[in-house]
Amino acid sequence: MQTNWEPHQHRILVKVDPVDDKVGTIILTKETVEREQNQQVMATILKVGPTAEVDEAIIHPGARVLIAKWGGTNIPGEGNEQLKVINDEDINAVDLGGDA
Repeated sequence: MQTNWEPHQHRILVKVDPVDDKVGTIILTKETVEREQNQQVMATILKVGPTAEVDEAIIHPGARVLIAKWGGTNIPGEGNEQLKVINDEDINAVDLGGDA
């Protein structure tokens, strides 16, 4: 994914996992999907700011992270992508099982 956004200072640009708008054969309303997206906290790191205090061995572009539920600022993405700029301290956990 290509983006022109660059995180400033200690911030990190992430792509939040999308929420499926279908459960089996039931199509969820837009409000329900938006509510679920607010609950969604799994994301993939796209870019790391130059002064972010992170362990570069585990916090790097492509790493899967669990972020603070209400952390960050939403920014425009391509199509239905939800991008956020978060503070480095908003990462609660890192998936060490492998990159996305």
